Amino acid sequence: MSEFKFACPICGQHMSCDREQAGSRIQCPTCFREVVVPQPPAGENSKFVLTASEARDRPLMQVPAAEPAQVDRVQARDYIVWAVVFVVGAGLAFGGYKLYRASESATQAYKAGPAPAPPSSPGAVSPADPVGPWTLDLRNVVIPDVPATGRIAGRSFTCQRATLHGGTLNLRQGAAWPPDLGLTVYLDVARSEDLVGQRLEFKPADKLPRIALRWKDAQGRPVKRDVTAPFALRLEFGPLSSNRMAGRIYCCIDDPQKSYVFGAFEAEVRKPAPKRSAARPGQPSSGD
Repeated sequence: MSEFKFACPICGQHMSCDREQAGSRIQCPTCFREVVVPQPPAGENSKFVLTASEARDRPLMQVPAAEPAQVDRVQARDYIVWAVVFVVGAGLAFGGYKLYRASESATQAYKAGPAPAPPSSPGAVSPADPVGPWTLDLRNVVIPDVPATGRIAGRSFTCQRATLHGGTLNLRQGAAWPPDLGLTVYLDVARSEDLVGQRLEFKPADKLPRIALRWKDAQGRPVKRDVTAPFALRLEFGPLSSNRMAGRIYCCIDDPQKSYVFGAFEAEVRKPAPKRSAARPGQPSSGD
């Protein structure tokens, strides 16, 4: 007789029996469960530990232990299956993420409204719906406390510098003069100080002040055009401090491009140039 080893299917306890006891029922010394002794391995020197089956009314069919080569093939197949599942799952996750980002971008673009076209002059602009609270009715208008922005000549405008010279208010975009985009308001006052604390409002039916739009054409040449279309304008000026005056503007123009500017600004107050004294007879003037 020769013994072989096997394991309890319940608790894993190793046991040994004679080959002739294969198929018989014995009790596990650890968990005291009744198990069926498995069939011994084909080789005498097999190093594989078999597993017994739990004893039942009808003994389970004993499956011969897999050879090492079969085990390796099964493991390799499992690795391949899991690799394929991982790659497919990663691809689906990446595709879902790209779809989500595309959907989010489309939603943001829809909320932002149509992108402004870069025209060279108002005549070349296709009229677009305005972005923001465009209205000629000033009764319920609240000027937002944000840097003055808008649309001029069909192009997006952001005020980068504001100046106040007498009654002339310039809001402009661009580092140098003449500006890339700009709005000029001509108010009927002699001194900038006269605007301190003032709130001015002009409706389309009122006698309107002169305003002008500025831009550069495709060749970079400056263009200035006085506004002849109806418009609504509200200006609010704060105190004067260190040659600067804070203010707010709301201006909507009923031109084909629905131009508008609204928000806050801080204007640099420029003093008027001193008048030149008349030259004495026989003496050259200062301009000579």
